[in-house]
Amino acid sequence: MSSIYGNSTSSESNNYAFISVTPGYYLIDRLSIEPEIGLLSEQHYSPSQYLLLNLSYTYMIPDSKEALYARAGYGIANSVQLPIMSSAIANMSDKLNIGIFNVGVDAKFLLTQSVALRTELNCRSHKWSNSSDFDIGSSYTSDMSMSNVGLLLGFSILL
Repeated sequence: MSSIYGNSTSSESNNYAFISVTPGYYLIDRLSIEPEIGLLSEQHYSPSQYLLLNLSYTYMIPDSKEALYARAGYGIANSVQLPIMSSAIANMSDKLNIGIFNVGVDAKFLLTQSVALRTELNCRSHKWSNSSDFDIGSSYTSDMSMSNVGLLLGFSILL
């Protein structure tokens, strides 16, 4: 990220890696359960981890190689991912105690019999509490939330 303040310029750059794995298992025709595991590691920061359990519905368009897809789920994380910021993650906890509500709509394009390209409009809402203890014997708890909307691009491998 580069910033310009008056006549001076500062520049900051961080390296990060992100991987998300979402295996799916069809319970019945079109309805599947999809556990999702994600890890984001950024230079100079503790790693961000999350676990989600999604339920999804896929509608194959007749006589087409395209499908429409919707999913919703809930999970836990130890941080909040911040898209388009100088830092990609905000670590809120050392524990997996941040709740995540996940919802997305998607289009899948079958490239081969076993590979599909996925595009998804996704919204994630994170909720957590911060507690502070004061020396005078009192404490303060605040409930926090943050949501982000993103466009995801990925591949599905059909087994």
